[in-house]
Amino acid sequence: MGGSRNEGTWSEVTIYYEVLPKYAFEKILWIDSDRLGYMINTVTKEALEREKQVVKNEKRQNYDNVPYGFTSEVIRANLYTKDHPYNWTVIGSLPDLQAATLEIRITG
Repeated sequence: MGGSRNEGTWSEVTIYYEVLPKYAFEKILWIDSDRLGYMINTVTKEALEREKQVVKNEKRQNYDNVPYGFTSEVIRANLYTKDHPYNWTVIGSLPDLQAATLEIRITG
C-alpha cells in the first residue's frame, strides 16, 4: 500500500506513527487492531532475545560509538538523584538490557 511506520521514545512518551495513503486508512486500522489484539501470542523468549540484540546494536550505534555519546548519561546521572526515573537514559544500560526477562515481578 506504500507508506512507512516507525516509533520514537523519549523520557516521558513513546510515539508510534504511520504514514500511508488515505485510501489505506481503514485497512491499517483493521491490521493494527488485529496486531494489538493478538500481540501477546508473539511475545516469546526467542522474540525477546532478538529484540535485545536490536536494542544493544542501536545503543552501540547511537550512544557508545559516537563522539560525546555518553554525555547524556553523565548529565542525567549528575542532575537527578539515583532513584529518579530521569537518572538514566531511555535506552538503558547493557547489563540491565541483558538481564531483561519475560518474568513479571511486582515490587513495592
